[in-house]
Order: sequence, then structure tokens, then C-alpha cells
Amino acid sequence: HWSIMVYILQLLPTYLLHFTYGLSLGYPSILEPQLKNDPMAGIILDSTSEGLVVSLDYGSTIVISVVAGQLQSKFGPLRTTLSACIPICLAWISMALASDILAVYSSRFLVGLGNGILLSSVYSVEIASADKRGAVVMVELTFRCLGIITASLLGTLLDWKTIAWLVIPIPVFIFIYGMFLPESPFFKKVGRGRRNSEDTEYQPLVDNKGGKGNGSGCSWLEMFKM
Repeated sequence: HWSIMVYILQLLPTYLLHFTYGLSLGYPSILEPQLKNDPMAGIILDSTSEGLVVSLDYGSTIVISVVAGQLQSKFGPLRTTLSACIPICLAWISMALASDILAVYSSRFLVGLGNGILLSSVYSVEIASADKRGAVVMVELTFRCLGIITASLLGTLLDWKTIAWLVIPIPVFIFIYGMFLPESPFFKKVGRGRRNSEDTEYQPLVDNKGGKGNGSGCSWLEMFKM
């Protein structure tokens, strides 16, 4: 129970970001039909714009992935992962306020930047012990699938702008909550210059027996201090 509690507290921002990632993946499937059936929206979709709405976020994901690794080395995996909240939040704000196709394009481009930062993150694997990493990744995929399903369900009940407004608080909460979490133990060791030739494997925050690992070099309560 101790191990599960620590993992949930540590990885909640990552899991919720994967949930928003799933929402962004499923969103075009409800956005395009609703725009076509709502002439009052003032946004006209042709075959080209339909393709851009679906694929533009993948292009920006590729762009940000090139530099995301370097950002993690400099600022830490957690802080870099949390930075994904900024473009994701701006993306949903842009969508909620969209009055033309350019705003929709901007939203999809921004959400792709956030998703690229998230997909490049090594925070989860640095937090988890070796025998728990498979489960951690599985839960991330589960949250992503839940996001896709949620987008589809919401699309049957609400219009596309209302859905965008509902998503905006999620990255805000993730960012605020994540600022109170500690960085990964491996990054903290490297940052403090305490890495040596014998210290090639980091110690996780939770050991394989479910107890507290010594990677953070502090107690369970201390590791949640800034």
C-alpha cells in the first residue's frame, strides 16, 4: 500500500497529462462533424483543412521532441514535463474561443507541442523501480485510452466549445500540483555533482520491496518539499 500511494502521488501529473493527450487525440472526431453541421459557427472545413485539423498536432510533436530531451537534462524531467501544461492549456483556450479556422489550427499546433514534451518525458521511468516500469507505462496507456473514450462520450452530449472549456482546468491543476513534487532522484544526484563511476544506477523513490528507496536521500515527507 505504501508503494502504491507514493507512485500515485508522484505520477498523478503524468497520468493526467496522458488523459489530456487522449482527449486531444479523440477531439477531432467530434470537432469536424459538429463544425460541418453548425453553419452558425462560421468555420468552414474543406478536405485540406480537415486533414490539417487531424494531423497538425503530430507535426508540432515532432518539432518539440527534438529539443525536449535537452530540456530535461537542463531543467529536470519533472519540471520539463510540467511545462507541457502551458501549451496544452493555451491550446484548449484557443479552441474554446475559436471563431475562425486559424484559431483551430493554432490550438492543434499548441496541443501537439505539449504532447511532444509529454511523450519525450523520462520522469516516469526514473521514478519507478525496474520491476514497476512496465506497470507504470501500462497505466499511462490506460489513461490515454480513457481520454479518447471520454472525448467521444462528451461529444455525444456537449458541443465542441463547451468540451474545450471543461478541459482547461486540468492542465492548470496538474501544473500547480506538480510544483510541490520532488524531481527524479537520478536528476537530483547529477545536479548536485554526486554522481561517480560506481553510481551508474539510480535508486528509485520506492524500492522493489515496496519500501522507501534512498534515491532521494530524504524521508518520505521531506521528498515532497520544494
